[in-house]
Amino acid sequence: MTYSHTRHRIVQMWRDYLLLGCTLFSIACATSGAHAKAASAKPPVLSDADITNAIESEILADRAVPLNEIGVETADGIVTLTGTVTNIMAKERAEKIAQTIKGVRSLINRIKVEPTIELSDRALEQRIGDALFYDRATDSYEIIVTADQGVATLNGTVDSYAERDLVGQVAKGVNGVRAVKNNVVVKYKANRPADQISSDVTERLRWDALVDGRRIEVQVSPDSGVTLKGTVGSVAEKWRAARDAWVAGVHSVNADGLKVKSWAKDTNRRDSYVQASDEDILAAVREALQLDPRADSYEIRVGVHDGIVTLRGTVDSVEAKNAAEQVARATTGVAVVHDRIRINTVPPSDAELEQKVSAALNRDPYLVPYSISVTADDGVVSLGGSVDSYFEKAVADSVAGRARGVKRIKNKLSVDNKRYPLLYEPYVTDVFPYHYEWYLFEPVPSVKSDSVIRDEIKDELWWSPFVDANNVDVEVQRGTATLKGHVQSYAAMRAAVENAFEGGASWVHNEIRVGD
Repeated sequence: MTYSHTRHRIVQMWRDYLLLGCTLFSIACATSGAHAKAASAKPPVLSDADITNAIESEILADRAVPLNEIGVETADGIVTLTGTVTNIMAKERAEKIAQTIKGVRSLINRIKVEPTIELSDRALEQRIGDALFYDRATDSYEIIVTADQGVATLNGTVDSYAERDLVGQVAKGVNGVRAVKNNVVVKYKANRPADQISSDVTERLRWDALVDGRRIEVQVSPDSGVTLKGTVGSVAEKWRAARDAWVAGVHSVNADGLKVKSWAKDTNRRDSYVQASDEDILAAVREALQLDPRADSYEIRVGVHDGIVTLRGTVDSVEAKNAAEQVARATTGVAVVHDRIRINTVPPSDAELEQKVSAALNRDPYLVPYSISVTADDGVVSLGGSVDSYFEKAVADSVAGRARGVKRIKNKLSVDNKRYPLLYEPYVTDVFPYHYEWYLFEPVPSVKSDSVIRDEIKDELWWSPFVDANNVDVEVQRGTATLKGHVQSYAAMRAAVENAFEGGASWVHNEIRVGD
């Protein structure tokens, strides 16, 4: 067996092992030296300077936001972001990253957007319209787009808040846009009683693996306004809870009553329903699929056994298939998702599909610097060229998958800078690195000493919005980190591995178990 084949099998094994959250192989050599437990370490003081440093470190590790263009200031836990980026997606991404940091109570985003190109209002309107029509999930929406000096205004009517939000995200992802005013109106087919809305919101909070619904009280007013009160562990969780509250029939959401308390992160809160029955998980996944506009129009069959979800059915786009997998993975209690969904679509001519995908890639602000070739063969799209990081490669994959008529993507883009892995950041993005067949991150020899890596991993774990660092032990030998202990969710388990990479580990052995 060749080295490349051996490495491929090892990496594939590691990917599966992360997904399953159980030991697939034993560690061949015993670690030496004293094993210091995270619980014995004195926790850092939550000073404004520490919060600022933690945010800067997270932005530095992210390949989508340029730290040298971003200013971070913290005063009494209130973070202000300043600086300039080239697109709205980077501006909002910087905000989401900062929201995950422990100790942040609120955030002010004053980052300015200066696109790399200047377009006429008419040209920008056309680009956004093309993007909405290109995306399989929004191509049927009747949206009117107007632009004024780079500021796009969206008008129209949709059936849900999720559809309204998706329209805004598509517009924000067009190069040349400085800001988006989303005036799209949600028009429900029928009014719903307050008790039904309250029940639906409560269930969404309960089954969202990124929210602890136990600490949140839901109130619904006679005019279908939802008010959330209680405690969350981070600003990111507060934002996520507010988004969850937009169920059918809701006309407004007020989350000001959710207080951000760092201690709420460290009380074994994540995924308290790990032991939920397969029947309950099945119902929750089905409900979540119906709420996602990228997947709700398809008959997707769901099976659950011991927390392992299997998806089957037929969709007509790669985006819909990927969205269904993402929705299932974000559901509380789901350990692994097996995606068996088939794509059945009638592709246009190869030349037309190549033109559509190429135009979409050229509209994306993250991909503007790169020359990406596109070839199509009966719905199979191949991408060629090179990009700087795994992040841009994943963006290209996502953009190509939104087109109607694409059956499969062969992403042959080479990555120039392979030192940085594609991180799992569920509060920041839907991207799950191990979903991609092409993602085979290779360990890179670390230039740091084992003791420095260990300290930095522990620091990453402490600042994480997912992991109670007191429950995770860290050992490092020759750059390889071994994680032991327990967490309360599969999301936390996967996040701990990413924390280890961010701390400088060249490789990670994950022996963390889910549950007490």
